[in-house]
Amino acid sequence: MLGIREFLGLGALGNLPSLRFKVTKKCDDKTVDSPLLSRNSQVEKKNLTTSEVEIWQISMARMGDSIQAFRSLLSHDEIQRADRFAFEIDRSRFFIARAAMRQILGWYVGVAPQELTFSYSQNGKPELNAEFEKAGLKFNLSHSRELALLAVTQGARVGIDVEFVDHKFPGEEIAERFFSVSEMKTLRSVPANQRADAFFCCWTRKEAYVKALGEGLSVPLHSFDVSFGPNAPAALMHVRTHPDEISRWSMYEIKVLRGYRAALVVEGSGHILGHRQWNVEF
Repeated sequence: MLGIREFLGLGALGNLPSLRFKVTKKCDDKTVDSPLLSRNSQVEKKNLTTSEVEIWQISMARMGDSIQAFRSLLSHDEIQRADRFAFEIDRSRFFIARAAMRQILGWYVGVAPQELTFSYSQNGKPELNAEFEKAGLKFNLSHSRELALLAVTQGARVGIDVEFVDHKFPGEEIAERFFSVSEMKTLRSVPANQRADAFFCCWTRKEAYVKALGEGLSVPLHSFDVSFGPNAPAALMHVRTHPDEISRWSMYEIKVLRGYRAALVVEGSGHILGHRQWNVEF
């Protein structure tokens, strides 16, 4: 869930209204809404097939008046984690992203959001606790600035990453530390005015793969290559320690808000991607 700044250590780690959300599914030119779900309502379970991957777009803009409602859905451990952020804006975005994740996963599992419990791998990747294993869900969450993405699958390991394209960020300097030789060559070949976008395109694809593996910082980012650059389709190109990895995973570019870059990596192939929007109503 770390953004690039957190990864690099550059910063940003009563009576409440009933919290409801509207599930919006984009289907061709039509938009189909599900019934609203509340904290105390009986939740209807949503089933996924093994080939489906659903990507949820979560807006974290203009949510300041609702932060206490979001906070009420989180566990004590999650609240403690949020309190470690130095800035209120980072705490607020954490509350929103985690509350949205709980609501969405609760919809798939068939329980209220505050009833979900999680376990964490040695490298910090969350999973649903054993009591929810029958659901078979795998998921991954990423957020940057005012946008969060949640990917959900039925049993397939998954990683997703989103980053705001910050043209003031020292991308080339960071790339020299973390990109492979081949990737640096590609980055330098891109026109200067497109280089920031190319950097974040590459970064999100690399991060999505590492997050899908679930091995955290133990995987050196320069130990594998991804495609990027003008019109380059998303792909895992080469993994030096395990050449067969490229046939084990599928990589996808995810189209999101203008000014952001996002990528998805899923175990297996032949996936059907679904795009959904998380909307809050009180």
